[in-house]
Amino acid sequence: MRMLRWLGIGVVLLLLALAAALTPAQLDIRTLTPELPEPSALLPLDDAVDGPLRLTWIETARQESPLPPPAVLSHPSFVLEWADGRLLLVDLGMTPDAAKAFGAPFERLGAPQTETFGSVADQLGPAVARVAGVVVTHLHTDHVEGGVALCGARGPAAIPLFQVPAQAERRNFTTRLADPYLVQASCLVPEVIDGPSVRPIPGFPGVGLIHAAGHTPGSQMLAAAVGPPGAKARWIFTGDVINDVAAAREDRPKALLYRLLIVPEADTQLGRARRLLATLEREHGFGLAVAHDGNHLRASGIPSFVSRAAP
Repeated sequence: MRMLRWLGIGVVLLLLALAAALTPAQLDIRTLTPELPEPSALLPLDDAVDGPLRLTWIETARQESPLPPPAVLSHPSFVLEWADGRLLLVDLGMTPDAAKAFGAPFERLGAPQTETFGSVADQLGPAVARVAGVVVTHLHTDHVEGGVALCGARGPAAIPLFQVPAQAERRNFTTRLADPYLVQASCLVPEVIDGPSVRPIPGFPGVGLIHAAGHTPGSQMLAAAVGPPGAKARWIFTGDVINDVAAAREDRPKALLYRLLIVPEADTQLGRARRLLATLEREHGFGLAVAHDGNHLRASGIPSFVSRAAP
């Protein structure tokens, strides 16, 4: 009994030490409360006559989770395509080796091995030459690392990386881990977009960038109206603002230990984002493209990317 008591005390002290070490990041993330848009501010995206015509996705890796939600942890890149063939990528996934390394801790908790399907660059094939812009929803390695292979396949030609100021300027211990990959992905050139709650992206009509914060200082979402005039589908790419679609529908935060001890989060801000997403889905017909909810993505109707020649 005495040994168990001391073991319990040790665990409590360890948790307290972790909480103390994470206090600066916890305090910092709570200082960021960007204004989220009213749903009505996103509806004019429908009016872009030359907006994106196609939405597809590339799954770079997936792993069944030992504990839902989500039941399947996916690592995708979303591909928006315009009539002239240019592509805007939303998140970059991982290369197979990086995905296996990322999934190893989950395997120790009982998850099966990570399935890998090739990097974004590999799956784009010749279409890699048509990538004209990139948005990463936040600077965690599982959303960024695939940029190294993208630049390796693309060559030195610059690709703008569209960022809200906080993503470009602010870091915490979770986002600094992605910095080496951003340095290696030298073709990605930051282009900071400031402005209202829905920020147009130059050269890409029909999409709007939203500073969400909450998960990381620079977490951002992207809204898009996809398709020909009169037949557009509305989508919003959530990044890790939520990890499964039910979190928005049920206004459910992530596990307390996760947001306190693993990724410091501001749930007040994320709660606002969850309720916005629920309203957009329920009342305005937006599809929620939730990066890590693999089962939902496979059932969403978004087709897989198929490499083809430009129009």
